[in-house]
Amino acid sequence: MNAHAFYDAVAERYDAHRGFYDSLARALVALVPERLAPKRILEIGAGTGFATRVLVERFPAAEIVALEPSNAMRQRGRVAAPSARWRAGTLAELGSTDGFDLIVASAAAHWLTDEEWGSLVSGAARAALALALPLTDARTESGALPQGNYALRNVVGSWRPSPTWNAATRRRASSRWFEALGTDVTTAKWRLVETYAGGAELAEALFVRGALLALFGEDAESARETLAGSVGPGPVDFGWSFLLIGSVPE
Repeated sequence: MNAHAFYDAVAERYDAHRGFYDSLARALVALVPERLAPKRILEIGAGTGFATRVLVERFPAAEIVALEPSNAMRQRGRVAAPSARWRAGTLAELGSTDGFDLIVASAAAHWLTDEEWGSLVSGAARAALALALPLTDARTESGALPQGNYALRNVVGSWRPSPTWNAATRRRASSRWFEALGTDVTTAKWRLVETYAGGAELAEALFVRGALLALFGEDAESARETLAGSVGPGPVDFGWSFLLIGSVPE
């Protein structure tokens, strides 16, 4: 199942995770300097409109183009953020990002191909960027790895998947792409530890949010069942971690 079809299938369940995505989007958009007043904003992978609503609140006078390839997600997004201009497709299908003052990808940049990422980086010389990239480091401030993350790590270790996005995301998150272009860059780490009622609820969250699809591809459903059964009864914590990147042309 490709990502577009996957998100078509989970769109109705996706909105149950409103608090998670809204919190991430607000932290990401907060990296955009107050001095900026973009006239045209492009949001990549807008989903059901969580970050889109935040952008509408922050920049009410801007034209916001919400790019989302999933039909079901896009339909729900139009209801959530009707003032945005919703458009079907990927960044590759959009083509040029010329004419946009700000480009945003909240929990979507790791799905970009190398070609799309290259286009995004080259566009950083002309437009401000706000990107959220998932990190594998989910340890708490005490240095402990939450039980849920430990269980997921064990499933990954036993299956040994090799998704191309994982290596690409680590490379992008650790490289100084934008400083090399002479841009003003701000980074921050966003972490959230959530408590789930048990393994089944944890596996459902990881599945619906696309984490298992990104890690296991076509085996995401099987990985979900394995993870659900690998966690004992009772509450389980899971830590989410993202690198937030804000880039402004100098």
